Amino acid sequence: MASPAAGVVVIVGSGLIGRSWAMLFASGGFRVKLYDIEQQQVTNALENIRKEMMFLEQSGSLKGSLGAQDQLSLISGCLNIQEAVEGALHIQKTSSASTRREDATPESKPGPNWEGRG
Repeated sequence: MASPAAGVVVIVGSGLIGRSWAMLFASGGFRVKLYDIEQQQVTNALENIRKEMMFLEQSGSLKGSLGAQDQLSLISGCLNIQEAVEGALHIQKTSSASTRREDATPESKPGPNWEGRG
């Protein structure tokens, strides 16, 4: 299990794949920030994760050594990409997530041909 001091894993995109990544990293004890550009998307994702983890725990299928409540306490939502990536140990971008150019910092842009698309 990861130490809380290890840093935060940032998931860019809170759709189905982003939620799955968040659950996987939380099952390993990592703190997770789930980033998206829409508040309702983040809210829905966190509620979906809560329901799924509770179901998995009740059915004996929850991964990791932490219970559902402990894993859920490791996951938070974030609407600001700069705040999300600050101090990040790892950034996981889902394939369908698009990042707006205006949200990115100069350091987060991969290169001169970056167009701000997922």
